[in-house]
Amino acid sequence: MFPLNPNFATVLGARTDAGNPCAMTLPSIFEYLAQESLSGSMKQGIRSVLNLFSHFSGRRLSFVDSHFDELFLLLHLFLENRFLKRFSASFSENFYGMKRVPWRMNASSFSRLGHRFRSLFLIVVLPYIHDKFERLSEQIESERDAIRQKGWRRLFLRFYPSLKALLFLVTLLFQLAFVFSFSSVPSLSLLLAKCRLEKLTLSDVAQFDAEGQLPFHLRRTNVFARLWRSLVSLPSTLGRLFTYALFLVQFLEYFYSDELGRRFGQFVEGRRNIRIPTHPFNNLPTEQQTLCMEVDKCPICRRTRKNDTVLTVSGYVFCHSCIFNFVRIEHCCPITSLPATSNELVKIYN
Repeated sequence: MFPLNPNFATVLGARTDAGNPCAMTLPSIFEYLAQESLSGSMKQGIRSVLNLFSHFSGRRLSFVDSHFDELFLLLHLFLENRFLKRFSASFSENFYGMKRVPWRMNASSFSRLGHRFRSLFLIVVLPYIHDKFERLSEQIESERDAIRQKGWRRLFLRFYPSLKALLFLVTLLFQLAFVFSFSSVPSLSLLLAKCRLEKLTLSDVAQFDAEGQLPFHLRRTNVFARLWRSLVSLPSTLGRLFTYALFLVQFLEYFYSDELGRRFGQFVEGRRNIRIPTHPFNNLPTEQQTLCMEVDKCPICRRTRKNDTVLTVSGYVFCHSCIFNFVRIEHCCPITSLPATSNELVKIYN
């Protein structure tokens, strides 16, 4: 027998929820999504390994490559049947410390053929059918421009996308209902299988250990077990990160291709091109420079004065418009900086 991990209760600890007696044994939505991602990445991972070997072996694996879907179906069926029979869970569910519990029955009764076959169909056969429909949809879509679709092909192209959207909406509603504790199952497939997911307890692990069937990833935490868990979960983790990155890129592309995105881009570009206006009265001469100027020049605009106006607090003469605006804004003499108001402006009439 293998020694149990003393921290296993922490890893598989129950969720506390006083309002729902079953909630303390239900997995979180993140655990459910993690096992879903692992289950979905198994086929793609094996396909990638096969492509790698096919690159070096030439045509010796051509039969496996041409019948990959059917061979994977048999392998997947064998694997899931073994885990459902021994651990009352699929491979990915058992990997994340979960089990399937039939409604109105105890957990040990899951070994009955009816419950197991129902789960096998939903876990193994239904994804196989879904992949076939996806490939058929891609094939018909690629031939749409070359051949005018008639009959069942036309109906398929018309209704299959709507069916996919409906299933996506139903899946989302189930997950939201599970998150807010309105449902004990996070997916339609579990509802059709007439079972729910629960976390493995210490007694479950002890029973597996007593029967000599404790999975490697549930044994005492050591270097090899950690390495095994990391290797198995690596495709799932990379797949989620890649999915999030693609979603971000698609969102940015949609945002900047949309009218709102274009307006936002123009606004940002316009803000970058805004020039800070210069002060209307810059480069004013000092008092010494003013005394050296020609007698008919305005110290502010440095052009020939128009409508000569004297500022009585300093005695300097300016253009009326120049000195009036300066005093109105700065409230001082532009040469001496003495306080001044517009009442201290006196026009000079020749």
